[in-house]
Amino acid sequence: LMQIEAGEKDRICVNIAPRMGKSHLISTMYPAWYVGRNPSKQVMLVSHTTDLAVDFGRKVRNLISTPQYAQVFPDVSLATDSKSAGRWNTSHGGIFYATGVGSALAGRGAHMLIVDDPHSEQDVLNGNFEVFERAYQWFTYGARTRLMPGNSAVAICATRWHLDDLTGRVIQDMAKRPGADQYEVVEFPAILESEDPETGEAVEKSLWPEVFSLEELQRTRAVMPSFQWNAQYMQRPTSQEAALIKRDWWNE
Repeated sequence: LMQIEAGEKDRICVNIAPRMGKSHLISTMYPAWYVGRNPSKQVMLVSHTTDLAVDFGRKVRNLISTPQYAQVFPDVSLATDSKSAGRWNTSHGGIFYATGVGSALAGRGAHMLIVDDPHSEQDVLNGNFEVFERAYQWFTYGARTRLMPGNSAVAICATRWHLDDLTGRVIQDMAKRPGADQYEVVEFPAILESEDPETGEAVEKSLWPEVFSLEELQRTRAVMPSFQWNAQYMQRPTSQEAALIKRDWWNE
């Protein structure tokens, strides 16, 4: 994210398990820091619902209003008429806009487009996989076209759900469409797997042991279907059928 702000990168896609601090970092702390360093630019924050995105916008706005923020960025403040949680301006003319997937974007622009969990957990768990195509279409032909000319950037941060979720689709585009946006894809599995250098045996460690113990994660894994665990917690989605061996595949 800091390399994005510095102009060293312009497309990143970070995948991480639920409750690992993703939204606090990318949808609250980072936008506030980015605005402090770029108070005249436009930031668009997207999540799977407008209510959730606006809630993040409220947290960013409130953070910018604190005395502690003023100590770090003394020249940056909110415009006097900025009261809306989902759309507010800085004293330097910058704009922050929060919205949900599928919303109308005409007239909006973004130097920094942040996409935080574009898919609803309830839609996915209810088998409503059409949401993946709708989110991809809206992102590609809507949000993506709102980028300002020049050094604009996109950061997608999400928990993986399916091979065709937004992360999966941009990865497919990179492979199949010459000249497509090239994302640096970073995966943070909840359980890190390595090899013990002395015994050669597989060793597991929690990604964030201070919060999620390895035992707690292993218990979660034990009660989840393997395809769901692989997607949500390991960031390695597979086809649901890939975990099954069908009887008619065997020759008697």
